Amino acid sequence: LDGDLLNDDNAYMTNAGIPFYDAAGTGTATLLRSGYTVLDSVEVENITVLPLYIQLFDAAAAADVILGTTVPTVTRMVPAGAGTPHNTSRLIDIRQRFGLGLVYAVTTTRNGSTAPATAAPLNFNYE
Repeated sequence: LDGDLLNDDNAYMTNAGIPFYDAAGTGTATLLRSGYTVLDSVEVENITVLPLYIQLFDAAAAADVILGTTVPTVTRMVPAGAGTPHNTSRLIDIRQRFGLGLVYAVTTTRNGSTAPATAAPLNFNYE
């Protein structure tokens, strides 16, 4: 019986997802993970007075993405934070599959290449 409980606990932990923190997401294509990846969610903090956009690409390497040219697989807008770090985080549930890998960037427009004036901290949860 104890072995079954331990196995159940380990199975639960395996399915809990892998956290990844980037303290400074910017307008640079960044590889989160190469190979098949399922992104469960991402939390983005925006303390600027303008909205930000997180762009997610199905790509095996950051070099495979040219911001402003390569079409993102998914984009999400993060509302303006009014210049204060309080209540500026947005949790985005995505549950998106990326076959080649996951590359991301934070920009000032949905399909653009311009980095925000202030980098955006990001918390990813993926499998």
